[in-house]
Amino acid sequence: MSATASSGLPVSFSATGGCTVSGGTVTLTAVGTCTLTASQPGDATYVAAPDVARSFNVAQPSYTLTVTLAGVGTGSVSSTPGGISCPTACATAFVSGTVVTLTATPAAGSLFMSWSGACTGSSCSVTMSAAQSVTATFSPNAPDLIEASVSDPPAAALPGATFSATDTVRNQGGVSAATSTTRYYLSAD
Repeated sequence: MSATASSGLPVSFSATGGCTVSGGTVTLTAVGTCTLTASQPGDATYVAAPDVARSFNVAQPSYTLTVTLAGVGTGSVSSTPGGISCPTACATAFVSGTVVTLTATPAAGSLFMSWSGACTGSSCSVTMSAAQSVTATFSPNAPDLIEASVSDPPAAALPGATFSATDTVRNQGGVSAATSTTRYYLSAD
């Protein structure tokens, strides 16, 4: 910050409220109104100039909370205070220091599994001090088995021949699966 007087006399600055001034540097110290005042006191030749004051509001910073939905299941996430209503509104800015509580609600046929990112485990409260990201993972409320890999399948097999293959089955569901059986059907095409 700087100012010059037509008299050439020095101009000094003072601050009140949510700021301080040192030399030409203004430092914001608190939320609220900051008032900066410029003074030129005058001397034997020049009369003092009237003080000039300018005020402005120092606002609390805001940070964005971003929610991502993951997994094979479906669901939604809402926040207290309001703002997040994912999958529609998955990112919102909150004032610094706000504690945001996220609630995961599984859709019919799904289970909420866990939080990751700025939250872990089964509950989620985030204190906004920087931009944050949270992932809510949902799974089907049933076993959901997928064939992850098959090793050593034969390229061709003759009638009456035997062969072996190894497969890996993974459960993407939210509940345990009983023993599974994989059947292979061979066809001429």
